[in-house]
Amino acid sequence: QADNMANLIIGILIVFGGGVLAGSFTAPMRFIQGWEWENSWIIYSLYGMVLFPWMMSMLTVPDAPGVYSVVSADGLLKVCGFGALWGVGSVLFGVGVDAVGASLGFSLILGLTSALGTAIPLVVLHPEDVLTKAGIYTWISLGVVIIGLVMLAKAGNRKEKELESMQDEELVPLRAEKELVGDTKMSFNVGLLICMLSGIFSPMLNISLAFGTEISDAAAKNGASDVMAKNAIWPPSVSAGFLVNAIYCAYLLQKNQTWGLFSAGSWTRRLANASIAASMGFCWFFGNLIYGIGTGVLGDQLGVVIGWPVFLVAMILAANVNAILSGEWKGVSTGTILWLLAGILVLLASSVIIALGQLGPTNNNSTKMELHFGPSLITR
Repeated sequence: QADNMANLIIGILIVFGGGVLAGSFTAPMRFIQGWEWENSWIIYSLYGMVLFPWMMSMLTVPDAPGVYSVVSADGLLKVCGFGALWGVGSVLFGVGVDAVGASLGFSLILGLTSALGTAIPLVVLHPEDVLTKAGIYTWISLGVVIIGLVMLAKAGNRKEKELESMQDEELVPLRAEKELVGDTKMSFNVGLLICMLSGIFSPMLNISLAFGTEISDAAAKNGASDVMAKNAIWPPSVSAGFLVNAIYCAYLLQKNQTWGLFSAGSWTRRLANASIAASMGFCWFFGNLIYGIGTGVLGDQLGVVIGWPVFLVAMILAANVNAILSGEWKGVSTGTILWLLAGILVLLASSVIIALGQLGPTNNNSTKMELHFGPSLITR
């Protein structure tokens, strides 16, 4: 019993640490100087979606190249295809968070993807489970998510109106004034729509990873452990998503003539910017990796019932703490902050509902779900 309690505490701490890391991945971006959004995002994407995933696959999966050589073309195509669709969600995530702020962006997108990330694989891969306990709890959580999204949208609209009414420009957060593309400042409503679309596309990573069982099985046959075998799925999935991110960033770099910013300034400034952008990729990828380790410590059932809500709480807390430290909500009224907090609590409640749907014994036809941020989910 003492060992079980120790594993519970250690597992929760590991999961929480992974959530803080993943929820902080956009925070370093504000320290980059002299670069535009597209400069930072393409370097982040390169490290987080290509270099780190392939590095971990090579280090933890014996003969990783051999794994992919024995996987069917159809299996790889599904993993890469849905990974590319997730890449669209990733681009929208970056643009949406930059438009409405890390606090609202993270909360909106994570809340939506948390629910859709469970519902979409359920409907697509296991339609027979739609009316089971897990399915019913999923539909309830979707309804709760909609309520939370409305509350966050209310908070965001109040924030925008309050900031616009301020005469003292020093009280206006930098992000509310930042121009994302060219000379056009994105409105809050457009940013809100982009966050919603990101929440719809982001769960495509869930399906991509779910279709990766052939890859993980091949990795296991090569000698990888059950936990490490899953590391073989990430590279082809998120690398396909990287291509979408790279194409969009290249488009902006060409349109805004910002290619030259990579070589502008002193070499120390360039190195610092590249390192900061790389740290974003580190936080995103390894935050997810650490979460997976934590759920392994907690065990299959507790990993979902306790691990996922703790992970989501840690991510949203980290994103909001970073947003407060950056002055994102400086000068807004107490009522607006209360709308924000209420919306976040409702979204967290939706994640708890999803987790409770996974609680209890399952029959042979039921679906057991292992949740990850990316946001991602593996159905097995």
